[in-house]
Amino acid sequence: MNLSNRKWRYAAAAVPVLLVLAWWLFRPNANVRKVRAMQAAMSPEKMRDLPPDERAAKGKEFRDAVAKLTPDQRRTVFADGRKRFEDSMKKYAKMSKEEKTQYLDDQINRMEQARQRNPGGSNTGGQRRGSTEADRKRRLDDSTPEFRAAMDQFRKDLAQRRQQRGLPPTGR
Repeated sequence: MNLSNRKWRYAAAAVPVLLVLAWWLFRPNANVRKVRAMQAAMSPEKMRDLPPDERAAKGKEFRDAVAKLTPDQRRTVFADGRKRFEDSMKKYAKMSKEEKTQYLDDQINRMEQARQRNPGGSNTGGQRRGSTEADRKRRLDDSTPEFRAAMDQFRKDLAQRRQQRGLPPTGR
């Protein structure tokens, strides 16, 4: 056997090993797959039809699964939702006054319905549980000035509209 054939055999043997190694390194984590599957199964339409105790159990199961993720995995899992929220805030900023009022009323109605369903629910006042200064800095770094301005305007408009409707202010 000459040297050239031996090199080709080693290379041919190494390719499947490298492919398996690459798959193993870049495959989605099992916990990430589980959380994404749970997200899909917990759409608002599906959750709305469940009894409150079953909805609470699914929520706890989801929170427990998310707690097992690393911060980077959590950021990946929730990236689509963050993007949708940012897009909705940017869209809000471009609405006419009448459209904004209707949008705010819809949001307030939704918030009040949720509050009535869960009257003893916790209100963290906008502060995320377990949030550190580093987490807040990362969220700030991950957002755009355009989004922050739109979000700030939305909060002010929401507070003003709640006051106009004679409702108490939110937790902030």
